[in-house]
Amino acid sequence: MNALAIEAIYVHAWRYTEHDQCQEYCSDDEQPDGWCVYERTVTTEGGEFDHGEEADFPTFAAAMEYAEQLASRHGCELQCY
Repeated sequence: MNALAIEAIYVHAWRYTEHDQCQEYCSDDEQPDGWCVYERTVTTEGGEFDHGEEADFPTFAAAMEYAEQLASRHGCELQCY
């Protein structure tokens, strides 16, 4: 896939699943085990989203610090959900 410029930097909470300890995104009412920061681009094929570089952090503060640096470097918005 050919990707265009980075559209946004996202911060999202994740948690380990109970039975196999895999990571999955979690909602606001769940206790996160960590935070993921990733780049999102729009592809040249049909405008679908493509996730770029991804990194995990143990705290929201650490994730936000990294995300703010990326957003500034790429001149794009930062979204947290």
